[in-house]
Amino acid sequence: MFDFAIGSTDEDIDNSFSRLVMKFSLAQRKGFMMAFEQTFPFSKIDPRSLPKGCYYHWRQSVQHLITNHAVVAVEKVTDFQDLTNTMYDVDGESGFQLAVNQLRKEFPNAERWLDRWTQDGVAAMIFKSRRGEAQKKTTPAEGYTSIDTRINVFTALQE
Repeated sequence: MFDFAIGSTDEDIDNSFSRLVMKFSLAQRKGFMMAFEQTFPFSKIDPRSLPKGCYYHWRQSVQHLITNHAVVAVEKVTDFQDLTNTMYDVDGESGFQLAVNQLRKEFPNAERWLDRWTQDGVAAMIFKSRRGEAQKKTTPAEGYTSIDTRINVFTALQE
């Protein structure tokens, strides 16, 4: 479907999608994976390894939450930011889990927010410790083009 614009080898595909930034919507991720598998049926690339989350949206979510003082008390804002920075920056799974557990303990009203960000599909798109080896090639902050933009360009080229 899009191989005319991307190429058909795994190397072409990997280079084209290595900076792919996607929203955290489950429906969008599943749709991408289905389309990838239909378009590149012989690829050995796991489509789950291609999309990256947007670091900006992650930070924006943190900033939004710390303004709700029923969730994060004013005097605990720095602690909350430090723990969320650890979630993002830590390389090991144990460090990630320690930060998440500490957030759950110190900020029980952030439980739903934490549940959303620590879902396997979402966490793998944004947190270094949760990404597979293929996803570690680029960081979420490095992504420049959203999937929406690429699909629009490909659709226009196809017409």
